[in-house]
Amino acid sequence: MKSHQKIVSQWLEQLGQELGCGLLLEEDGHCIIPIADNSGCVIEVPANAEVPCVFIYLPLVNLPENSDAQLTLARAALQLNLFGLLTGGCQIALDERSDYLVLSFSAMINAIDYLEFKHILNDMFEIAPDLRQRLGA
Repeated sequence: MKSHQKIVSQWLEQLGQELGCGLLLEEDGHCIIPIADNSGCVIEVPANAEVPCVFIYLPLVNLPENSDAQLTLARAALQLNLFGLLTGGCQIALDERSDYLVLSFSAMINAIDYLEFKHILNDMFEIAPDLRQRLGA
């Protein structure tokens, strides 16, 4: 595991101790934090990134198959993204690997510390239910 991955793994371990569950970054650079609605928040720290970054994303709603419904959902997501006020500074984006709209955040690891990491996660966990509702989930 690279040194920047170890930093985030330590943050996850500390967070897990506070939450009473075991959290660590896996060898492949990811961790899934289970949340109350039976989904999970994914933390990714690529080993070979040019700039050591942490990527956080939380599934909001599955992309519908119907094109008209996709357009309606995309419009709603773009409106919520405006200025980041309703998204806590995060972005709503399409994860094409899963066909989910996700609430996402990324940062250079050396630009944040454990308290900021924890604050970002807490904000994401708090606003996700409201965003799901606004997106019609």
